[in-house]
Amino acid sequence: MRGRCRWDGRKTNTTRAVSPPRGRQALALFSFAVRVLRALDEAGLLGDGLFVIGTNALYAYEMQSGVLFDSALVATGDFDLPWDARHRLRLAVSRLSPGGVLGLLKEADATYSSADDYGFRARNADGYYVDLFCSEAEPPRARLAEGDIDPIPTAGGNWLAAAPKTEAVVIGQDGLPARMVCVDPRIFALHKWWLSKQRSRQAASRPRDAQQAHVVAAISAQFLNLKFDRRLQKQLPAELAAGIDALRGVRLDALRYQAEHY
Repeated sequence: MRGRCRWDGRKTNTTRAVSPPRGRQALALFSFAVRVLRALDEAGLLGDGLFVIGTNALYAYEMQSGVLFDSALVATGDFDLPWDARHRLRLAVSRLSPGGVLGLLKEADATYSSADDYGFRARNADGYYVDLFCSEAEPPRARLAEGDIDPIPTAGGNWLAAAPKTEAVVIGQDGLPARMVCVDPRIFALHKWWLSKQRSRQAASRPRDAQQAHVVAAISAQFLNLKFDRRLQKQLPAELAAGIDALRGVRLDALRYQAEHY
């Protein structure tokens, strides 16, 4: 990508505590994902060298905003479970780690191994996948460690790596908390909007990209007090900035997607 993010150094402070509503519960992150997050956090890598991208980030935005997402919003358009967010965790790496990611995954679950010949994906004995991605601008020059999985460049990865990060405490299906670090929700929304316009993107994925973009944009403005304004626009590459007009002013109550504030 030619465009580059230019952030002014201010940190995003969107994390706040929320309480589960009576009669309703926030989405619980799949137990395999929670164990991976805890292992990365204990190793001191989460938020420094590794952060969560893709659909799993919705769990953090839900906890930050107090907006309950319908479970359909965190699942893909098909029913192939390996492509369901509950069975896949997508991570982005922004610096090399001497210990390697696969070794850390094995600490969480000894059955993790490289899932295919491409080497960017790990899978455990239960069929849970962890995908590793990196910035297109600065891909790692070699494997993170001997025998490790390789991060591969992802579309718009340089924008995600440069974006401000935010974090939230999410709850796993085991009932215990874990810290999740992901990108500023506005950047998530703008990146998803951009993906929804890419002809090279799988046709089945693009409508859900657009749904997630609109919902996360709405909660960013309505419940997290984050603005899609000129200041943000000046910091963005042209490809992402083009989505601001489309997402500015989107309101949750005007969307057809299932989301409820408590």
